[in-house]
Amino acid sequence: MSDDTDVVWISSSHVLQRFDQPLLQYISQYMNVDLWEYHYHKDQGSSIDEAVDLMYEFLAHYSHPIHLAGHGAGGAIA
Repeated sequence: MSDDTDVVWISSSHVLQRFDQPLLQYISQYMNVDLWEYHYHKDQGSSIDEAVDLMYEFLAHYSHPIHLAGHGAGGAIA
């Protein structure tokens, strides 16, 4: 994680990932972007609480405010 990161791109959907690349390439021209992904196997139970906890743990490593963008879990992470 870098102190010059401006945006963290949230991805929690395999289906929407194919749409991410063009937008990520465009945004990366103007801002420093880190990627955060949350994926689970279909046979596992999914928990929004787990995703939120992992996201907060990830963001705790930054010493400055970070913009969140992407395909989060229905806004529950932000």
